[in-house]
Amino acid sequence: MARIFIPTYTDRRTGKRRKSSIFHIEFKDHNLLTRRVMAFPVTAGKSRSEALGTKLERLVACRAVKEPLTPDLQQWVEDMSQALRDKLVEWAIIDGNPKRLKPISVHLIGYCHELKAKGDDRRHIRQTIAKLGRLVKEQGIRIIADIDVEKVTDFLTALRLGKGAVGPRTSNYYLVAIRGFVNWLVRVGRMNASPLAGIEPNRTEDEETRWPLSIEDMRTLLDVTASAATRFGMTGAERAILYRVAVETGYRAGELRSLTVASFDLNPTTPTVRLLAKDTKAKRGATLPLRPEMATLLRCYFANKLPTALAFPNMPDSRRTADMIREDLREARIAITNDLGASRDFHCLRHCCGTWLAAVGTNPKVIQTIMRHSTMRLTMDRYVHADREQTASALKKFPDLSSPMRQVDTGTDGRAAEGACALLAPEGARGKPNVAELGQRAEASDESATGRKPTEIQQNQSSGSGRIRTYVGARPADLQSAPIVHSGTLPHDNAIVVQYDIKAPSSRPLANSSLEAFFSCFPQDRPASPAPMFSRSAACVSASTPRKTRIIPVNCPVCNHRKDVS
Repeated sequence: MARIFIPTYTDRRTGKRRKSSIFHIEFKDHNLLTRRVMAFPVTAGKSRSEALGTKLERLVACRAVKEPLTPDLQQWVEDMSQALRDKLVEWAIIDGNPKRLKPISVHLIGYCHELKAKGDDRRHIRQTIAKLGRLVKEQGIRIIADIDVEKVTDFLTALRLGKGAVGPRTSNYYLVAIRGFVNWLVRVGRMNASPLAGIEPNRTEDEETRWPLSIEDMRTLLDVTASAATRFGMTGAERAILYRVAVETGYRAGELRSLTVASFDLNPTTPTVRLLAKDTKAKRGATLPLRPEMATLLRCYFANKLPTALAFPNMPDSRRTADMIREDLREARIAITNDLGASRDFHCLRHCCGTWLAAVGTNPKVIQTIMRHSTMRLTMDRYVHADREQTASALKKFPDLSSPMRQVDTGTDGRAAEGACALLAPEGARGKPNVAELGQRAEASDESATGRKPTEIQQNQSSGSGRIRTYVGARPADLQSAPIVHSGTLPHDNAIVVQYDIKAPSSRPLANSSLEAFFSCFPQDRPASPAPMFSRSAACVSASTPRKTRIIPVNCPVCNHRKDVS
């Protein structure tokens, strides 16, 4: 209960105690701190000061429980003196802006008027206010000070996980509506800053919800629809023209519905169609050129219509346009959904516009301009689709990175063969020495090798006079056979296969110097580890056709592993 009293003070001139001529009010605020304010003069009577004390107590009670002010209390706060308001603001009993203490319903009505003034669609306004009303009701928001991150987060979580749970995309729609309302409160000065800056939208599955038609499907749809019966108040010819205009302009259903005959400038030189700013989603006017064929078709269609008449007067609302085009798709025997869950409706015609422009190589910035999107990302990620045929066609144009293996002569008919490095190298590889040069380097060496004989694992009868044998498990010093016919690294366990013509004459055994000469010329063929140099694999060169070489698979005698290298 507020206390009304007359304070006393000491007169500085006389030193005597005197009574004040003004009533004072003493009360406790919402934090239970004692506060004092001046009321009315004593001559005005105590009743006026008592009424002021009662209003202050009511104000503190509302602040304590964060309830909106009653209309009479709100009016009193707006009309109070500036000195008293500054005191109450300093003590955080009221907000500096008295409008912030109004009930949340007052702000929602103001936001609704703002959306109407912008020219937003009535359906959009109704859905937005309904979403905000659900937040206010479920979270108990009474004034705008109640809007905070915790309440909005709890509300969105309950939407996704509670009874009648919605998907992440729908939850994001609620977040967009709430953010729009809060941003408006900040813009008009009813909030200092948005408390929702830390809330991020939910990640949605990266899947296409709409499936654009191919060019052939669109031609089929237009041909079938032009001769179809009347549906949804539109004749078949009217629907065919509507679909074609939608595809070639990329206009939305609501924008097409707002077009009049005067919106089209069908002069033979530069035909155009113009959208007024009030009829577009972004509230920005747009003018697009038309194809000459479309201009000729529209001149016939508008022949008997007044300039002020609607271009498509019988066009159904946005919800029924989807049903209308799906009926025509069924009649044309065109699929409505695909195996990825994407479907076809009237808005997919806008997707067709963006996809077809990209397919013919249009500059992405031009596509964004035609589609009238704010960002390139929206255009390319949402409205430009790549079907399987386009993907396959693009991959066919990808450069072939495989190099054909070179066909070389074997040593079985008296000619030296190139090393395996040359065989496996690209056709353009040049400047590498052949085996004959390696043999000359081997003959220049005085080093000889002794030790156990290598293991013979396979023989292949050649078309020449000799046989080719493949050895595995030998060390460089163990090789005691004829000069190299074919040598190199094959892609199996980093093993090296060295092959010899057993009937070729040899005056000295193959020494380490030959292999070192080979690896110095072909360093990429040197094994990572020198011991064992031969391990768990083997392959041979077979002269199945004269003067030609091919690599064939063999089974390893150790692990019986079969490795195809051709």
